[in-house]
Amino acid sequence: MNNFLAFIGCIALVLFFLAILFHGKVELQLDSTDDHVTGKRSGMRILVDHETGLQYLNTFPGGLTPRLDADGKHMRTTDEEVTR
Repeated sequence: MNNFLAFIGCIALVLFFLAILFHGKVELQLDSTDDHVTGKRSGMRILVDHETGLQYLNTFPGGLTPRLDADGKHMRTTDEEVTR
């Protein structure tokens, strides 16, 4: 039992030092639905139909809706973006 607790303590210590080492160094990958000034995430993901290039917004817990531009048209990625 003491060996198990020592092992758990070592793992916790390593995780603690890794958290200190990387604190503030991980950049969030923000997309156009996020607030780039404050860095707040919107909670939405942009999904792309790679056959048509049409974009959809996906939210937790699973809502899906077409992504529309300012004119109300379904947004589409360019051919170069779809092939990435």
